[in-house]
Amino acid sequence: MLDRRRLGRQIVIYTRTNGIYLRSDMGFEFWSKLDPGDQHIAITFPNVRAAKLVVRNWEDRPPGIQYKQVCANITMMDGSKYANIEACFQSGLPGWDPWLQNIINRDRSITPRRRKRLSNKI
Repeated sequence: MLDRRRLGRQIVIYTRTNGIYLRSDMGFEFWSKLDPGDQHIAITFPNVRAAKLVVRNWEDRPPGIQYKQVCANITMMDGSKYANIEACFQSGLPGWDPWLQNIINRDRSITPRRRKRLSNKI
């Protein structure tokens, strides 16, 4: 299923507010700072032009979109290339905890104020 090897430089989509764009599913975008959805890898693009084509199709574009270069280190059977948390971090991007955000959102004992503070730390 996964082929872990050096795949060269690729592009990820990044914003300061949302973090790293991880993937889309059923019309929703998953971001590292919002709700990573248990995702520990981020989809990459071969160049900025390909990444911009994806962004162009979004209804709600977050402000401050940046295109950052990372070393993709995972390829799926369909040929799509991904960068794991470590590869993104080594490229100077913030890391993320793929499971923590879901725990924060599901724990009803956490007050909204505390939830916001915990979310800002991710």
